[in-house]
Amino acid sequence: ENSDRAPELVYPNDGVLVPPNLEELEFHFFPGDDNDLFELTFANEFTDVTVYLTCTQELNGGCIYEPDSTLWTWLSQTNRGGDSVEVGLRATSEDSEEVGVSDTIDFSLSFDNVRGAIYYWTTSGDSAIMTYDFGGNQEQAEVVLEPADVGEQGGVSEPDCVGCHALSPDGTKMVSELDGQWDGRLVLYDIVEDEIPLPVTDENQSIFQSWSPDSNQFVGVYMDTGSDEFNLRLFDGDTMERTGTIDVGADDEQPANHPDWSPDGDEIVFNRVGEPNTNQRSHHGQIERIFYEGDSDGGWSPDDWSDPEILVEREDGTNYYYPAYAPDPDYLVLNRSFCDSGNTGSECDQDMDPTAQLLMMRAEPGAEPVELDNANAPGITDDGEYDLYNSFPKWAPFEFQRTEEFGSRLFWVTFSSKRNVGLREPVGDDALLWMAAVDPTRVDGGEDPSFPAFAIPYQEFDTDNHIPQWTESAVIIE
Repeated sequence: ENSDRAPELVYPNDGVLVPPNLEELEFHFFPGDDNDLFELTFANEFTDVTVYLTCTQELNGGCIYEPDSTLWTWLSQTNRGGDSVEVGLRATSEDSEEVGVSDTIDFSLSFDNVRGAIYYWTTSGDSAIMTYDFGGNQEQAEVVLEPADVGEQGGVSEPDCVGCHALSPDGTKMVSELDGQWDGRLVLYDIVEDEIPLPVTDENQSIFQSWSPDSNQFVGVYMDTGSDEFNLRLFDGDTMERTGTIDVGADDEQPANHPDWSPDGDEIVFNRVGEPNTNQRSHHGQIERIFYEGDSDGGWSPDDWSDPEILVEREDGTNYYYPAYAPDPDYLVLNRSFCDSGNTGSECDQDMDPTAQLLMMRAEPGAEPVELDNANAPGITDDGEYDLYNSFPKWAPFEFQRTEEFGSRLFWVTFSSKRNVGLREPVGDDALLWMAAVDPTRVDGGEDPSFPAFAIPYQEFDTDNHIPQWTESAVIIE
């Protein structure tokens, strides 16, 4: 054994947990000195697999190996919900008897497949909303809505982008804001009919939206150009008409932002801005919640919501924002970023902040947010850099089992990050979509509930991808 020839496994991160139906989990490694032959092993009590390979896919001084469908089926079906699999790598060359040996990494598989469809916003080149259905048969994410569609069907000049979007839980409708901050025009897209059923107008603006669980209404916010209403705005999900305002005591100095409607419909959580700018870029936020106190059988009246209560109070030099309910509404994920210069600045303006980290908490006053250290952590090729722009967290809409044992709960959280995907470096200033398993039972004990994150493989890796929204299923447009 020659330590100078030792290869190095650099992706995925040690300890990652993935769903069995991920299918395209890559393994990245640096080959070590003078090596061109490799032995990759997968091992535990029930697994003993050896793959001999050369460096057929080279990138940034290293090699990428992706198990074929047959091998992935063996690995995933044997080990779903079971013990971790140890991955090892040995390396040499045809003209040498010396061998280099890497440190090992482990990965595990959940018992359940991940279900649901993800819709995200790509901003590279021509912007578009993309989708991938984890329960379907897609090989790559597909375009759902792009600016040209809005120009053709929405009765307006083609916008520069379709951006901050929200999906109805039943997967039939999507509302998206056009042209970013200071605009706020909304377009409604009927996913089933593949059409924009209503003309786009300058009325009833919003930047961030969230749907009611029955997919009939959505809540929005708007503090940008010309706004005279800084509370939560309710919209009809079919006509796009404003149905009222939920008064949370917001004004132009402390507007409401980033609403998220709980999956049971009983609560809305939101970001209360402390130092306003625009919905996309604001500062010094805290997290608040309201309860519905009426009868929701006939819809959610704007007048039947409670006064807000504070879940996470603002702190100097800190910004709390982007709260999102887990499939179990007793839990929230949220963002936190820091301002070294005070309470304002681009490092904590809620817009892909470099210091942005993910936290999770019970959705109750006084609960302590827990840092998702494993999910937030860099990979080996990030060289210890922790400012990774971990932002826009959202949940897959179902609860899963981590093991076959009843009650072994597991959630999947997705987010945007500018970290490296092993040997793959984001293009320019782009972000990519990441996913991490979360065990909510650990939050109750104040422990980090997360596992290391992995990059969602079905996205294009040379684009800038954000806001990974979920629905229970997808309608794929042919």
